[in-house]
Amino acid sequence: MSHTLRSAPAAFEGIALRGRAGAPAGVEARPSAGYAVERLGLADLGRLAPAWDALTARALESNPFLSHGFVSASLADLADARGCEVAAVWRTDAVETMLVGLWAFAPASRRWGLPFGLAEGMTHNYAPLGVPLLDRDHGREAAAALLDWLGRRPVAARFALFAFLPEEGAAARVLAEAMAARGLRHQVLRRHRRAFALPRGDGDYVEQAVAPRKRKELARQHRRLAEMGALTAEIAITPEEVAAAVEAFLQLELEGWKGRDARTATLQRADRAAFLRAAAGAMARDGAMRVHLLKLDGRAIAAGIGLVGGDRAIFWKVAYDERHAKLSPGVQVALAVTRDLLAQPSVAAIDSVAEPGHPMIDHLWRERLGVADWLVDLRPGGSWRLRLALALERARSEARIAAKAVLARLRLR
Repeated sequence: MSHTLRSAPAAFEGIALRGRAGAPAGVEARPSAGYAVERLGLADLGRLAPAWDALTARALESNPFLSHGFVSASLADLADARGCEVAAVWRTDAVETMLVGLWAFAPASRRWGLPFGLAEGMTHNYAPLGVPLLDRDHGREAAAALLDWLGRRPVAARFALFAFLPEEGAAARVLAEAMAARGLRHQVLRRHRRAFALPRGDGDYVEQAVAPRKRKELARQHRRLAEMGALTAEIAITPEEVAAAVEAFLQLELEGWKGRDARTATLQRADRAAFLRAAAGAMARDGAMRVHLLKLDGRAIAAGIGLVGGDRAIFWKVAYDERHAKLSPGVQVALAVTRDLLAQPSVAAIDSVAEPGHPMIDHLWRERLGVADWLVDLRPGGSWRLRLALALERARSEARIAAKAVLARLRLR
């Protein structure tokens, strides 16, 4: 069921896509339909919720990190998302106005010390997936309208950065088609492959993906844990259950290496703690968060958080009691999260959103998802500016990685 508006808000920036010259390749132009983009801040997001939720359900490629609740929590509480806004793409005709595209981004008038305007997709430590929400029936037109709008005022960006974009996904294909139709070029940064669970055929995915010897060892460790006391497994689904389970996760994370050594535990930053609690509450109310707990004598020794939104789920977070590390409670809960998410009717695959070569999940899941950052020149033809921007962005990324490594070493002293 589409959510409609009878008249377009005054903040719309109209995008004409009528006729062959304006439409992406292979798209039949609809003379009676037009596309418009609305620029939204945090205060505007509430009124968009019904249309946003409807778009999330029918998106060409799903992204739980672009759900209404998650984005609202990011913009309201998270310092890493400060300055981000939302571009909402609407399709309008004589009958209705329907939301057909949405992208959260941070606009900047300068980048790399140069007057190169950039619109950078909202990705942060808690949201390493930058797929824009595009309507499955009007996605190509929505992508084209978004690209056209980003290069115009008031954003007036020269470049757009779509970070953590699955290159073989439907959204990337549609973006590429829209760029080709406009003569826009892009360069790829930071390409990598991360763990991905994509069942093929019937049967238990874990039984198929995990080596027999590994399964046998995990079963032995599970028995050892059960010998230590009352071992129970729980799934938190309701908002009240999720709120309590998230607190257990936060405490486990704080007591582990993130809190003790790296000092990057969520509870060690007030903004991050507020964000995670708000995001969890909003997603739980939408039935989009599931938290697994493994408890020993009533105390959580492992917690795993899964997100569901469309046909692709996210294995978002895991933490465990390191006093029991030799018995792999984190792996035990990861297997539970995997089985549970794949059992959800809408879910076809799970994204680990993990770094490549992750020491735990890479040994449990066999498939890999190719992800990259796309730096798009919003003016046709490409130029030396795109090559320069690519070199500068790579240098910026490498400098940030080096700075994080130095900071991590200082923290360990």
